[in-house]
Formats: sequence, C-alpha cells, structure tokens
Amino acid sequence: MSQQKNLSIYYALANAGAFDLLRQQQQILIKPNLVNVSPPPMTFPVEIADALIDAIRQKTDTDLIRMANGILGDAAAGQTTTTGIM
Repeated sequence: MSQQKNLSIYYALANAGAFDLLRQQQQILIKPNLVNVSPPPMTFPVEIADALIDAIRQKTDTDLIRMANGILGDAAAGQTTTTGIM
C-alpha cells in the first residue's frame, strides 16, 4: 500500500478523534463491514487492515488489537450458534 494511502487512514482516524477514544481502551476489535469471497471493493482489503492496525499501534498503548471476521449465508447459522455470537 502506498505511503499516501497509509497517511490518509492515519489522518482520517486523527481527524475523527478516534485516537483519543482508542487510547482509553486495553483491547480493540476491528470488524470489517462485509467479508465474503468477492474481491475488493466488496471486501475489506488486507492493505487497509494493515494500515489501520499500524496507525492504532503508533498512537496507543493498546494491549490487544483483534480483527473479527464473519461469514454470510446458511453456513453462518451453525457457526454463530456454536461460537456464542448469536
């Protein structure tokens, strides 16, 4: 990912005041909007996830950053029940 895009993500978080809120957290969960087998832009690009996590690590002392992933469709019913998500 280009340095320009990394800076865009960093500045978007900074301008939204996200770092102030994130500094107060011991753990952070990032949940992309949509995850399926389609290529970007239908899915959350890995490069953006990397840039997002890098920016959070630079500006916080957070102990744990997790990226949550989910599935869509009939297979989700059994897995979400098993994992306790629903």
